Amino acid sequence: MAIVAENGIDKKEIAKLLHDNSRTPEKKFIHLNLLSFDKDYLEGHFFITFKELLSFPSEEGLLNPKNMVGTIFLQGIELIEETFRQTLIQYIKDKRSLVRVIISTTDSKFSRGFETLTIPPLRERKEDISAMVVGYLNKYAPNVKYISPKAIEILSYYDYPGNYDELEGIISSSAVIFPMAEVFNLKSLQLNLPAFDNIVENKVFSQGSMELLKVRREYEKSLIELTLEKSNGDKHEAARFLDFPYSIFLERLKALGIS
Repeated sequence: MAIVAENGIDKKEIAKLLHDNSRTPEKKFIHLNLLSFDKDYLEGHFFITFKELLSFPSEEGLLNPKNMVGTIFLQGIELIEETFRQTLIQYIKDKRSLVRVIISTTDSKFSRGFETLTIPPLRERKEDISAMVVGYLNKYAPNVKYISPKAIEILSYYDYPGNYDELEGIISSSAVIFPMAEVFNLKSLQLNLPAFDNIVENKVFSQGSMELLKVRREYEKSLIELTLEKSNGDKHEAARFLDFPYSIFLERLKALGIS
């Protein structure tokens, strides 16, 4: 089996979930990272380990399922030399073992010939963001009693190049900076300027096609308004974040009709 997903998606956790819900969850779950082997002896050392894990257990092992291997999660297959990769993939396909092998890859071309589970990136599952934020807050910030709808709305406009790991990082960073906070709002969001830029871009273009000058104006206005909301209306802080001289920032507020 192959799990295909972009970086920022915890493929090991998914593989562990598949193992735990299999017919033999009591057996061992083994994680093998090909990059952890000495590169000068990679092929030989890896196959010694791999074949041993796939081998039929001893009589003693059969008496205790906990001593038997149920699943091997194999990571790093797309980063090894092509000849070795082809040999390994064919070996997995031809194996005569009851041990389940799950390979991890970011490229679907390496999953050909395997039963494949493709995990969509977070940007394609925006409807899950609110539920995931609640789950991460329960994990990292259990004191939070109120979640601002505006914060969820802003998070839904972001494309998350780091996927689920990035969203978790945003929530966990908020918990570190505001450890006793009971409210999760825009002020809580730890977003850098490129993230703000992506959010504003998506927000503006979600309104449909517009004239270029209008798009530029709405883009600038949305970015400034979002920055002001995050800074609780503190114009000095907003100007610093956007790298504007304060006097010019005030001029732009007036020109854009932002009170």
